[in-house]
Amino acid sequence: MFALVKARLREEDGIALIVALNVMIVAIGLSLLVAWVAVSTNADSGVDRQRAVSVNAAEAGLDSAFVALQSMGSSTNGPDEGPAGA
Repeated sequence: MFALVKARLREEDGIALIVALNVMIVAIGLSLLVAWVAVSTNADSGVDRQRAVSVNAAEAGLDSAFVALQSMGSSTNGPDEGPAGA
């Protein structure tokens, strides 16, 4: 009985199948890792894009308010000019 098992273990039939399965497992693992990195990077770039849009919108609002204040100051009398009728 043991002689038959030892003889069978000495043969290398089927080792290619085991090696092929191990290579496939490693390749699938690497593919999943690459997919995870791609999805993570895409999500991070979306957050960065939203942040840039928010900052640009805030800056546009400040610019608009600044222009409104400048135009309001030029159409009325300044503090040193006194009343309009004087």
